[in-house]
Amino acid sequence: MQNTEKTKYPLWSLVRFLKPYTSRAVMSLVTLLLAAAALLALPISVGNVIDTGFKHKIDLDQLTNFTIVSFLVAVFSAWRFYLMSTLGEYVVADIRKQLFKRVLSLDAYQYETIKVGEILSRLTTDTALIEQTVGTSISLFLRNSIQLIGGCAMLFYTSWRLTTVIVIITPLALTPLLGILRYSRQLARVSQDKLAQTNAYAGEVLFAAQVAQAFNHEKKHQQYYADTITEALVAAKKRIRMRTIFSFVLSFSVCIAVMFVFWAGSQLVITDPPIITHGELVRYMAYTIFVTTAMASISEVYGDIQRASGASERILELMAAKPEIESPENPVALPQNPQGAIELKEVTFAYPSRTDKCVLDNMSLSINPGEMVALVGPSGAGKSTLLQLLLRFYQAQEGCISIDGNDISHYSLEDLRSLIAIVPQEVIVFSGTIYENILYGRPEASEAEVLAAAKMALVDPFVAQLPDGYQTAVGERGLRLSGGQRQRLAIARAFLRNSPILLLDEATSALDAESERL
Repeated sequence: MQNTEKTKYPLWSLVRFLKPYTSRAVMSLVTLLLAAAALLALPISVGNVIDTGFKHKIDLDQLTNFTIVSFLVAVFSAWRFYLMSTLGEYVVADIRKQLFKRVLSLDAYQYETIKVGEILSRLTTDTALIEQTVGTSISLFLRNSIQLIGGCAMLFYTSWRLTTVIVIITPLALTPLLGILRYSRQLARVSQDKLAQTNAYAGEVLFAAQVAQAFNHEKKHQQYYADTITEALVAAKKRIRMRTIFSFVLSFSVCIAVMFVFWAGSQLVITDPPIITHGELVRYMAYTIFVTTAMASISEVYGDIQRASGASERILELMAAKPEIESPENPVALPQNPQGAIELKEVTFAYPSRTDKCVLDNMSLSINPGEMVALVGPSGAGKSTLLQLLLRFYQAQEGCISIDGNDISHYSLEDLRSLIAIVPQEVIVFSGTIYENILYGRPEASEAEVLAAAKMALVDPFVAQLPDGYQTAVGERGLRLSGGQRQRLAIARAFLRNSPILLLDEATSALDAESERL
């Protein structure tokens, strides 16, 4: 894909989608800080309760403090979870809408170079990873980072002697793991690409399932899909293997560190006089557990963030794609009463993927308003190409195409295409009812206008035989209708549009001779 966007921190590039929800994001951070502060205060309450317990008396004030702190931890944690989760939903909804808007604006050449299944993978799988990251992973990452920093500060406050030992040995254990984290990000991108390829292939085959069955290619497609799934599995296994190694090294190091701290702390308790109390040792161990679990959680969450970074690269790549054919900055207004006069002057065109072969070479043509012109020629002569040029799906390399005296490139794309109704060679019918498919031609049309267009296109006779009439569901891509019925729907849709120019690209090829004549 052309015009791709590359960045060292792709996930950070999606921060702009947080701007509409700044207040929610700020509130989420505030509750996160409060939850972390309450959690860090919890070991102090526990230590105080234990120290009073060793003095053989019950201190109700200490128990009350412990209960209040526990309640605050639960409240702030739950509120933080709600805010961050809904924030993730909002952000991903906006990303999906923007991504879909971008996809619909791509030109025909870009659709030649990227598969629909690949686009769907980015709209679903990749955005789901972003949703998980924004709604959960980043929240956990920030919470555990605060817990890690706050826990380390409290460790120094409780016993600087024990903490000095931890500070010395921790970097020695963690430094080798940084390389694994960097490699994991690369593997995450490869894994996502492989999965997208399988989705693209599956979509392509499923859209033509009957063709595959007619040519007995089921086993061939099954084998190829199985091979692509295996490739995706191999890539995923490499990523998981790296995370497994990371988790093993980190978990083992944490266990050894905790045991060493516990042993060293017990030596400080049994001295005479004791350097630290039993409550302080419990408090220190609690903070040690906080720090170690925060480190382990950060490593796990960081793996998810790496996967989301790979997904972000693919999303940004699609968002950065810009169509080569766009509306001009200052478009010419449509005439008050457009007539639909068409003129081609020395038009030369070759498809971008086949620039060495001109489909149209120095072609000139003039069509007056109300005139009916038939283009006749063998397959590949350029009949459909000319219709696509009129709609500006492609741009001619040389020459000029004008409608009502204005170069079509001077109109906005929306205005230009409002002048034209088309029945394509490959009829497209959307899932929904027959009525909805005809109404697609002009959504603001009245019911009487829809029914009139249906009668003109001979849709009415076959609809009258259906139990639900115009409310009959046509199925995905209109599979419940015959080829001729789908073609009549497309003609009715074009009639309803009632544009000055009507393009029929072999529009009656699926009709019987009598219907075609009518």
